[in-house]
Amino acid sequence: MPIIRAEVAIVGDSQVGKTSLINSFCGDGTKQQKQTSPTMYPELHTKKIKIPDTNYQVELIIIDTPSHRLALPLAARTIAESKFLLLVINGQDKNAQDGARQFLSFFRDSTTIDKPKGVLVQNYSFEGNEVMNEEQLQAFGTSMGLVASRVSAQNGKDIDLPFMMIAQAAYNLHKKTEGK
Repeated sequence: MPIIRAEVAIVGDSQVGKTSLINSFCGDGTKQQKQTSPTMYPELHTKKIKIPDTNYQVELIIIDTPSHRLALPLAARTIAESKFLLLVINGQDKNAQDGARQFLSFFRDSTTIDKPKGVLVQNYSFEGNEVMNEEQLQAFGTSMGLVASRVSAQNGKDIDLPFMMIAQAAYNLHKKTEGK
């Protein structure tokens, strides 16, 4: 079975659930039971995803980035080769859009990719308390050149979806470049 490798940088403000999302996805897919400590250094995780209706697998090399301003230079060097972005925002934070724009700029500057392929992920703890409804989230994602998805790392809801979207994008890119 052919394997496509794709580096994915996960960025976003502190305490938005980046590490919880990764742990839920790379673990057994259940909701997170414990509070995680802030990420101080970039951490690597991997998981293979089978692409439906193909014999391909995509191995996601997931880079959990710290968001503290003192750690950003190290994070920038670590994600420099990333081709895909997963930008996580807090679904209950009315200032999340400002932070998202800053982290998108950080990714662009770190990778020199002007129009990154990726997913804007709205992580929420309590359904119904999101600042942006689905339509607003999709419009905001589109304005940033990203597709959007809503998940709850705390409740284990839809955590696979953004990673599957990235895996599919990596497969599509591979097939496109393979045909040239």
